[in-house]
Amino acid sequence: MEEVKYSERINEKLYIRKLPSGLTCYILPKKGYVEKQAVVAVNYGSIDTSFTVNGKDLRHPDGTAHFMEHKLFEDEEKNIYDCFSKQGAFINAFTNQTSTAYYFTCIDNFDINFRLLLEMVRKPYFTDENVAKEMDIIDQEIKMYKDNPYWRAYFNMLGRMYESSPVGREIAGTVESIQEINKEILYEAYDAFYRPSNMAVICIGDIEPEKIFEMSAELIPERETPELKRHYGSHGEGIEDREIRDKMSLSLPMYSLGYKDRIQKGSIVDRITSSRVLLEAVFGDSTDLYGTLYNEGVIDPSFSYEYGGGPFYGVLVFSGVSKNPERFRDRVMEETARIRKEGLSTERFERILKKMEGRFIRHFNVIDQLATAQVDMFSKGTDLFELLESYLSVKAGDCERRVGELFQEENMVFSVVE
Repeated sequence: MEEVKYSERINEKLYIRKLPSGLTCYILPKKGYVEKQAVVAVNYGSIDTSFTVNGKDLRHPDGTAHFMEHKLFEDEEKNIYDCFSKQGAFINAFTNQTSTAYYFTCIDNFDINFRLLLEMVRKPYFTDENVAKEMDIIDQEIKMYKDNPYWRAYFNMLGRMYESSPVGREIAGTVESIQEINKEILYEAYDAFYRPSNMAVICIGDIEPEKIFEMSAELIPERETPELKRHYGSHGEGIEDREIRDKMSLSLPMYSLGYKDRIQKGSIVDRITSSRVLLEAVFGDSTDLYGTLYNEGVIDPSFSYEYGGGPFYGVLVFSGVSKNPERFRDRVMEETARIRKEGLSTERFERILKKMEGRFIRHFNVIDQLATAQVDMFSKGTDLFELLESYLSVKAGDCERRVGELFQEENMVFSVVE
């Protein structure tokens, strides 16, 4: 099954083909571009710890998906990093809550590097020895994150928001949970999730789509598809304690102010775009509110905001450093209450919408941002062009409705590292 999407607005084509194996390929040709990037994405992230395969219930330790990401760079015969380096490619990977992605960037030797990437992902090599060796490396990584005040504020907030769901747990797991991981668990997870129908190939650059399809079909062959059902626990529960405080050696407090999105109807892509436009319109650096808070020292250049989510959850979060994080929290509540009552300025909304559209369209010139965005869209069952169309169709009423849905005090968690 193949689909070719064309956007007249940006004069770009996206080739989408689902191969007989079930693997989905997304190819975005960029004629004349020097840099090329290829990604193998898997719909398997840190939240996928409890599942049923062919009628057998399994519960894996927190951090298994991230551990798997590390171990797929292991090969019995060669050093994976050296192989890519010799071909002039930079290779890396990441795991988030819903996805694991392996990618390389290169200028030359794309076909060789692409073959290396697909062979790496399709041939796991786990032993007692290499798993034990990786344990120490990931142990240090977890401790490093614990020393990061932003990370601690964010996951303290998320953990309080989703106490009974894997969404609230740290992506790499804990020092204790990774001790339970062994080669049998890794092979079990690989067999359940690393199957073509749960994976995608994403390629962007001056490349030929048909060649990518052929190589992908050759190197990622059909495999038996198990009956898989994922279990995510209770994620719609109320929030018992909406404030959490921690302490580290800091010159100023670090905060994460989060709102749990309880609305799960409709398109997740539309929820994302309307929420992000709303955030820019109300809290962006061109607003009077931003200027006032900045001049008062309530926010500084570290201030950021984002809305994101997965198949059953959504989180809006503000983060930053502040000498008075409580003042920031109160101003958010005041401003959103005002908008619920008065609505958004039509003129300002239209100006911000054009700004957001332009920013997103400019991303089509940045290959790694496009690839990462398509990984995220694949985990949501869609693609970059649907995301673009959603941005082009956002209305002020959509954003005003999101204010009422999101900014309720009972949905809020305030996390501060003092």
